[in-house]
Amino acid sequence: MTEPADPPAPPLRTWRPMAAWTAAILLALGLIWFVAAVVVPVWQVRQAVLKTRKNEYLDPALGLKLVEDLGGPAKAAPKLVLYIRMPKSIAPRCETAAMLLGSCGKAGALQAVELLSSPNLRGRISDACVLDAIWRMGPDGDVAVPAIVPLLQDPSSFIRFKAAAALCVVGPRAQEAFSALLLGLKDPCEDVRYFSAMALEKIGDRRAVEPLIECLQDKSDLVRRDAARALATLGDPRAVEPLLASLETCSPGGEAQWAIASALAKFKDPRCIRPMIERLRKGDPWVPVLVLGSIGPAARDALPDLKRWSGVHIGSGSGTSLERAINEAITNIQREEAGR
Repeated sequence: MTEPADPPAPPLRTWRPMAAWTAAILLALGLIWFVAAVVVPVWQVRQAVLKTRKNEYLDPALGLKLVEDLGGPAKAAPKLVLYIRMPKSIAPRCETAAMLLGSCGKAGALQAVELLSSPNLRGRISDACVLDAIWRMGPDGDVAVPAIVPLLQDPSSFIRFKAAAALCVVGPRAQEAFSALLLGLKDPCEDVRYFSAMALEKIGDRRAVEPLIECLQDKSDLVRRDAARALATLGDPRAVEPLLASLETCSPGGEAQWAIASALAKFKDPRCIRPMIERLRKGDPWVPVLVLGSIGPAARDALPDLKRWSGVHIGSGSGTSLERAINEAITNIQREEAGR
């Protein structure tokens, strides 16, 4: 008679402890990742931010040092944006963190674009702080130009001014902002107008000549000044007669007058000779001396009037400087005449 077979042994239930161990390992790895990817970078940025003085201008040398302490521009930029994302109770003075992006070059510019483009992040940090950071980057801020252009139409004149200033330091790479900057020349805010003129000068597009000529009659001396400088850089001779006309309505000795005089000196255009001789005869020697001395032999008709001024005893101080300038202008004209 066969003995009955032994009942089968119950299966070993080893999956439960294995699952528990796996979960524990994954949790530990996740915790390690969180500490390494979030806690440590936020703590590092917090320490860097607290080394600066609250509500004070961030010294560029200090900014560069703090960025190096954070691992260099490529590593510091994402850490700074991560810090800005944190609650203010954990990450105070986010504005300083945004300013530090300005010391990160291209890497900081890419993060600045994110700050200007993300609605959530724009609520945590002011656009003005980000624009200041881009201003610090100079030409490296060019990748942020598409994000800056809409801010030239911002309701706040302060933001529009900061946007124009940032585009100004980007230079020729801000070409994409050309049309918006032309509109900026007519902005109600004086600061926006003159920074727009400066930015157009850096871009160097001659299509800006006519709008800049219109700015020569602006009520602001600063706008006239920067329009004249831009026109001198662009070098279009269409600007000569409008510059002469603007010179007649400038405040004597003001910044606009000297910028226009310097622009006319750069053009070296014979059309300036007769108006400059008339100014000499009216008793205003400074501007004519600068302009006529630059023109060269074509200005020989002005020599008698210049020589009359050279014989006048003007006195010490600024008078001595004027006498020297007159003699240099005469020498330049006569030297170039002798070489003909």
